[in-house]
Amino acid sequence: MHSFGSLIDNAINFGLGKKVVDFGSQASAQLAAAHARKRQQTLADPVDAQRFFLLFEKAVEQALSVKKKVTDNDRLVVFLDDLDRCSDEGVFNLLECIKLYLCSRHCVFVFGMDRAHVETAIERAGQYSQREAAHYVEKLFQAQISLPIPDTDAVQGFLALQAQQIETKHFKLSGDDVVLLADLLPANPRLMKNVLNELKFYHQLCYAKKSDQTTFDNTAFILVHLLRTLFPDAYELLFQDGPSVLAALDNVSKGSVDFSNELQAYLHAVMENPIMVSPTTVPGTAAIDSAESSKPMEEVRFRKVRASAWKAKAVDRFLIKFSKQFTHVSDIQGYLI
Repeated sequence: MHSFGSLIDNAINFGLGKKVVDFGSQASAQLAAAHARKRQQTLADPVDAQRFFLLFEKAVEQALSVKKKVTDNDRLVVFLDDLDRCSDEGVFNLLECIKLYLCSRHCVFVFGMDRAHVETAIERAGQYSQREAAHYVEKLFQAQISLPIPDTDAVQGFLALQAQQIETKHFKLSGDDVVLLADLLPANPRLMKNVLNELKFYHQLCYAKKSDQTTFDNTAFILVHLLRTLFPDAYELLFQDGPSVLAALDNVSKGSVDFSNELQAYLHAVMENPIMVSPTTVPGTAAIDSAESSKPMEEVRFRKVRASAWKAKAVDRFLIKFSKQFTHVSDIQGYLI
């Protein structure tokens, strides 16, 4: 830049035969000085994101040094729970913002979330493919740890304690009832609490409805309520057309679905379980051959099956138990509300 300014001055002076002007050199020098100051200021003053990161690091160190000097081994643990309860945009925006600070020297971030739900949110909000969304999660987190499934004794103990806290004069679950619930419910504490609270409410309605209350069967009552909770669509159909739906449910529970039967095909779709061998036909279409059944799952259906895999074994036990318990529609009518 300085050379260009001098070149202009020299050309003018050469034409006049003597040195008259040097404004080109001065202007070039001023521009160069301004550029140097701007460059120095830019490098010295971080952008907002960098500034915030430095302030964040400083705040963490101050929090850790309240009682002692901070060492390399000291960490502040930040828990973010129930990420999967946020909207798709909320999940994606939070991860996009926080990923800049995951490398903080004295911080450990722990996310509590349903991975399948989060990947779906990233795919929708970030307009990624399914594979790209999965890679996004893999790159973001250094470790992905699945919570261990509690054993049978732990589940029964939890259910017994919760049931004891809500029992009344007319509503009380026996030891056998607790064992049944522990066997048929997925090992999810929130779901267990919800089911128990709902059982108490529906028990008041159902118990009062029974003309002969001495015949009230807790096992039947619990099974009907689990159908209402796990498969509300199937429950509504059963309420409207007991005989046909009960027969179709029996086929679905055994995995012997006639896909030419629209009702069976629909129930299979809403109650699909990863344990069952499921063809890839669209519910309601004609039966398929072995070549068709070997095709890969459709993406939407794969997502549905994957999302329910955590409760698959318990649901499978429930369907088998339900089918054995109710062989005639009269066995179940008194428990439908």
